[in-house]
Amino acid sequence: MQECVDGRQLEGWSGAPKLATSLSTAERACLAFESRGSLESGESSTVAYSSDGSRDSPRSLEACEEMEDPEAGNRHVFSSYSELDAVRRRLLLVESENAQLRAENSAQNREHQAPIKTNSTNEVEDSQNPVVDEKTLEMMEVLRSENGKLWDQNALLRLQLEELEAVKAKAVELEIEKTRNAELASKFAQEVRLLEQTLEKAKRRNQAADDEVKYKLKLLEDEYKKFQKEIAELAAGRQRVQKELLNAEADNKIKYGAVEREATKLEHEKAELESHVRKLEEENAKAHAEIAESATRRQRVQKELMNAKADNEIYLRAAERKVTKLEHVNAELEQLVRSLKTEACEVRGAECFATHSC
Repeated sequence: MQECVDGRQLEGWSGAPKLATSLSTAERACLAFESRGSLESGESSTVAYSSDGSRDSPRSLEACEEMEDPEAGNRHVFSSYSELDAVRRRLLLVESENAQLRAENSAQNREHQAPIKTNSTNEVEDSQNPVVDEKTLEMMEVLRSENGKLWDQNALLRLQLEELEAVKAKAVELEIEKTRNAELASKFAQEVRLLEQTLEKAKRRNQAADDEVKYKLKLLEDEYKKFQKEIAELAAGRQRVQKELLNAEADNKIKYGAVEREATKLEHEKAELESHVRKLEEENAKAHAEIAESATRRQRVQKELMNAKADNEIYLRAAERKVTKLEHVNAELEQLVRSLKTEACEVRGAECFATHSC
């Protein structure tokens, strides 16, 4: 035997509790969404179940195409928030109808029981009591059947309400997680931009230091050329003095005394020139030392520049790894939402739901 279950009719089937316990969480959520439309529009939407509470056939995925899109699925889930009140109102209405039917049942029972007690000694009226009792029992059976239907409908509506509340809570959690991931991604992107700016500033500082070192090195090279020119001039002067000395020695026979005095004078000048030459050589050595020190300083600056570039690259790779990790986490969350909604669509009802949307 198969029964068609919806939000309004159970056709007296007492297996509703068994159906509720035999369905998985995704099936019950799908059932809640499917029966929601029938509760509001008053139409009868049915799902075929077997006698043990299981579905006869899975619903076609063509009826759930909108769930394939994650954004459409999110809109579908969030659109159910406003419909929770409709389910609650329907539940209250069913409880009110149930109470009213109980009151009518009790009143009718009292009305039919009163003549039986007062006319128990009247044979004519006693002959009519079996007819009255039969109608009463029939009405009571009808009311009991209606009462059972309303109780089953009430239980199904409560199940739908619980499932909608669970879906709402899950959707809120996913939205909060998505917002948190977006904030973290924005924060790490800002850190990456700050690192890039720091790297650019370091490059500019290193370039300025390199330009300054090149400028100082050029100045030292110019001074070195100047010192070399002065040394050449001093060497030319020394050669000239030596030539004059030779000329003076040639004239020694004629002007011996004058030549000796001139030679002494020249020797003094030679000593001064040699002292000046030594001084120039010392200055030249100092210049060479300064050039070597400048080269060492330039190498140290270049080494610091390379270290700064390496540190900046390490920081940049670390930031990129963090951003990649966040992207992977966000993709996994989206895949989880997509898989949950695909599972919900795959376990939908029978072909009688083919004309209804998810």
